[in-house]
Amino acid sequence: MESTNKNRGFSLIEIAIGLIVIGLLTLPLIEIYKIQLANEKETFNEGLFTRIRNKINEFVIETGRYPVPSNLLVGPDDPLYGVEAGAFQPCPSWPTPTGVCRTVAGSSVLIGGVPTEDLGMHPEEGLDYWGNKVLYAVDQGKTAAYSPTTFGDVNVQGYGEVGVGLLPADRFDFILLSHGESGRGAYAEYGAQVLPCPPVLSGLDSENCDFDADFIMRENNAVANDLGGGIATNLSAGANFYDDYTLEQNAIPLDLWYQSLDSSDFALTTSSRIGIGTEDPLAKIHVVGDMNADAILTDSICRNGGECFDPNLIAGISPDMNCDLNTLPGDEPILWLANSQVYCATPVDNAGNVLNNGMPDGGLEFVFPENTTPGTGFGRIDCADTAQLMVGIDANGDPICATP
Repeated sequence: MESTNKNRGFSLIEIAIGLIVIGLLTLPLIEIYKIQLANEKETFNEGLFTRIRNKINEFVIETGRYPVPSNLLVGPDDPLYGVEAGAFQPCPSWPTPTGVCRTVAGSSVLIGGVPTEDLGMHPEEGLDYWGNKVLYAVDQGKTAAYSPTTFGDVNVQGYGEVGVGLLPADRFDFILLSHGESGRGAYAEYGAQVLPCPPVLSGLDSENCDFDADFIMRENNAVANDLGGGIATNLSAGANFYDDYTLEQNAIPLDLWYQSLDSSDFALTTSSRIGIGTEDPLAKIHVVGDMNADAILTDSICRNGGECFDPNLIAGISPDMNCDLNTLPGDEPILWLANSQVYCATPVDNAGNVLNNGMPDGGLEFVFPENTTPGTGFGRIDCADTAQLMVGIDANGDPICATP
């Protein structure tokens, strides 16, 4: 009688084959996960840097300058966290007492954290994917007054350019920088350094944490690579190690609008001309079509021929609109407006006699000669005849009288 063993297990060979098959099936999934994770890190940092850059540009349009960096060495419970620094010490001596330093060798660049408080951002928006502070380096001169016509002092190279000499085109207004997953040279949320900056030549990204005015951007330099001089970065320890993320800017975009930091009701732009209904504006604001506005704030209103009117003559206080400054006797009423000034009349009675304030019978009148009164022909409309005051002028040019 033949018997079988239904409980017989797998042999070692069968187990080994099974593990190999599982490994072959799992390996692509692991690689896909690594790619997805890398994309997630890059997407997070790129989105964060874009938001910070936009807020910085809004700040410049609002104030006319770049913001000063904030203290890298304080945490969220400190009142100085995310606030523009009021003082700084020379770089590369680090750490400085203020958590912000100023380069002194050739370029004046301020290096510190992102001033989230002054930019109207949440404090966590100054932290990269790994929760470390984003480094913010900016041309010091442009934190006093922004100028789009001058190069910034922040020197930025593609990593294919290392050792080649900086060119004017490599000079930027500011750079935002994450020290990457390694955290080498980075400062954590509460101000402690994650890892020291690596020694020079122990990694490409050591240039980004030595607190000088020179930085290496994440993007490679295609021209240098095409010429055979490019340097390939990697995540392995060595001279070519680089895991930083960067975003740099050499000027504010001129064709963008930004929301005001003070009020969501206001939109701001650095554009020199704005066209509405036209693609070729000839003036600072050129509108083809009707406009409807509750209030218009302007220094002058001009015709196409260049004849301009100062609204201050009507809405403000101007000596040109004050008849009391004339030398005629008595209080002088305004007779008409023209050529951005008033024309003053001498107070007279109905007989045309000039009246002085001190005369006993003096009652000041505003006389309109040769105005048409319906049904009476040419004559005078005199509000004083009925003990009324003139409160306006109608469409026919006649005074509008009313009882005071």
